[in-house]
Order: sequence, then structure tokens, then C-alpha cells
Amino acid sequence: MSRSRVQNPTRRGASMRAFATPSYGPPEVLRAVERPVPTPAPDELRIVVEAVAVTRGDDRLRGGEFPGATALLGRALFGVARPRAAVQGTMFAGHVAEVGLDVTRFAVGDRVFGEVAHGAYAEQIVASETSALAHIPPHLTAAQVAAIPYGAVSAWVFLHDVAAVEAEQHVLVVGAGGGIGRYAVQIAMHLGARVTAVARPRHDATLLPLGLAESGGPHQVIRDRSALRDPADVVLDTSGSSHLNDWRPHLKPTGRFVTPDLSGRLLVDLLLCRLRSGPTVHFGMGLVTAENLSAVATLLETGAMKPIIAQQFAFDKLVEAHHCLHHDRPSGDVVVEVVPRPAGQPQARSA
Repeated sequence: MSRSRVQNPTRRGASMRAFATPSYGPPEVLRAVERPVPTPAPDELRIVVEAVAVTRGDDRLRGGEFPGATALLGRALFGVARPRAAVQGTMFAGHVAEVGLDVTRFAVGDRVFGEVAHGAYAEQIVASETSALAHIPPHLTAAQVAAIPYGAVSAWVFLHDVAAVEAEQHVLVVGAGGGIGRYAVQIAMHLGARVTAVARPRHDATLLPLGLAESGGPHQVIRDRSALRDPADVVLDTSGSSHLNDWRPHLKPTGRFVTPDLSGRLLVDLLLCRLRSGPTVHFGMGLVTAENLSAVATLLETGAMKPIIAQQFAFDKLVEAHHCLHHDRPSGDVVVEVVPRPAGQPQARSA
């Protein structure tokens, strides 16, 4: 392999730091371990992980808590008695250190972010060239974009693909202070919609700077549905805690209710919507793909969307990061810095 395809070639027997999850349980089950540095296949990249996100999905997987109808399926897919993959972590950002002989989309030194099935709680990972990867916008740090595949991509899929939001429509975001909601607010505004956000007062410090107001103006934040001024074209319940009938009085006759909650109630609502007129229900799944990542990367690069970081932790504080997410429910992303950023890259800024 030529020198142009390798940066700091892997030494035989070289090791790296990682965190393993030997069993389901509280954050304390996470264990610091040493693992061999991975070697990329011909169609893979070796990536130095500069930052990794800790998300609600990570929290549930570590605890073995799969909600609702996904309980049995979750254990079947991820491990019955303990996680099938010892090293967890899915959302990350870093730079390419080595590329396989067949790789053409990326080069050594490229700054990338994306999602892998597991293994991101480590100093280095390998990923296929065709996996969910995109280039980091030049003015942003790895820490700022590490969590973007979780909340922002889901919000993009729900609003752009599933709900097909158009300019001048009224979009109601339920759970606007959460990991998906705070990006859904920004994306709905970018699409030209008028936004009403439903969120608790503790999220105001995060939401109001995005252009929302407590009263007056086109974009508002409210506490519950009783404060709604007029019907919505789209209701996005980011938490999946409500149903179509809860919001039917607040939707236009052609309105759409979008939820990520796959439940028996959703299946009933889908069937009933086929039998009667009025608002419809839609199930959304925020699949992270290279195409979706590129779309949100463009929003970041143009300033149409901004990362929102609540807390940053060092890699050896990964357990504390999980505690923060699980107990504090912060109004922003929780990010762990794994490997120090290379000289000359932007300095991370918290929200």
C-alpha cells in the first residue's frame, strides 16, 4: 500500500483503548479495556475516533431496555443475556487514518462523521466506504457533529421524507427539547414552516435562541396543547408518547401525525385511517444513511442548523457521560472526546 493511503500505519500487535459492555445494567457495567487496533479490508477505512455521542439508544442498549413492541426483537437482535457486541457506541466523528485498496470516496486525512452498528467506544474503528459516513463541515469540530446522526438525521427523515413539510405549513413539534425535537425545530424552520414547539420551561434556554418566542411571532414555544392558537398541518411527536386521537382536534382535516413509536396502538390507527377521512398517522424511522447525513451536513455548513451540545466528557469519563444522559436528561447532546483533535482544527464550543 502506498504512503498516500496510510497515515500512521498500524503496527503489528498495536493496541488501543476501548470501553466494553460485558452485561446489561447501569452505567457502571462499562469497563475500560485494551483492544487490537483494527485493520481495514480493501473496501474499508480505518478512522481515528475523536468524539463519540452518548444517545438515548446507547442508554437503552446498555441497560437492555427495549421499549414497547421492540422488547423481544431488541433482545433477539442485540443479545439475550448480554450485548452481543462487547464494544458499543454507534455515533462518532474523527479523521481517516488509512483506506483500503478499493476505497475511492474518502482519502487519508478526511474528517468524517457517521454511524456504525457498534464499536465506536474505541480510539479507532473500521467502517465500509458505503456505510453511513459524510464529511464534517470545515468550520465544525468532531465533538460538535458526533451526535448529529442521532437527532438531526431522525428529524430530517420525519419532516422532509415522512411528513413532506412544505413552506407556510404549521408544524407542531412535541418534545421539542429532546434529542430529536431540538433539531426538528430548526429543520422545520429551514423548510419554511411556522413552528410551534411543545416543551418544558427547563428547555427554554436551548429553544428560545433558535428563534422561538414564548408569545407573539411566527414561531412559539408552549407548555401543552391547550395553548395552541390554530390547527397544525403536521404534528411530530418525537417521544412517541401520544397517539393520533390525542392530537386530532388540533390537526387540519388533511393533517399528518408522525410518530417513531412502533406499537399495537399505531397499527390500529394506521388501519382506521384507511377506513375514514381526516388526519392520517405515519410511522417514522430515522435510518442513518450516507444520503441523509449529507443532507444534514449541508444544513450545518450553510448555518441552517446548529449543533447543540449540553455536556462534554473525556474518554475516561464515559461512565459519567452515561449517568448524565440517563439521570439529568440534558437539553443538548452528550459528547465524549476520545482522541485529542489534531492541531489546526476548530475548537469545540458548547451551546
